[in-house]
Amino acid sequence: MVVERASKAAAAGAGGPGELGTPETVALAVAPAERCARVPSPGSCGLLVLAVCSLALSLLAHFRTAELQARVLRLEAERGEQQMETAILGRVNQLLDEKWKLHSRRRREAPKTSPGCHCPPGKEPCEW
Repeated sequence: MVVERASKAAAAGAGGPGELGTPETVALAVAPAERCARVPSPGSCGLLVLAVCSLALSLLAHFRTAELQARVLRLEAERGEQQMETAILGRVNQLLDEKWKLHSRRRREAPKTSPGCHCPPGKEPCEW
């Protein structure tokens, strides 16, 4: 096919090298068109299919991993809130127990002063 076109171009007019219409120029101009008309080889089609499949699998793995990370973060947040509530309640209970013990001791202890003395506790009794 290239040979036929080249011979027709040569018969139409012979010019210098590089001019349009010369056999070399026609052969170069026709070659890219013929390359585009060719069907890709089975090996290159296989590589293309392999590349598309690997891209699809990597995207699937990425989205699946992102979903799992979001679930883990949500579960950790829920568990963290529960642990914090437990820790806070435990500390509040401890403080209430300490306060209760302090007040209960004050009520049980009777003043160790004589009935006629109004001195603060811990000082020596008044001498009247």
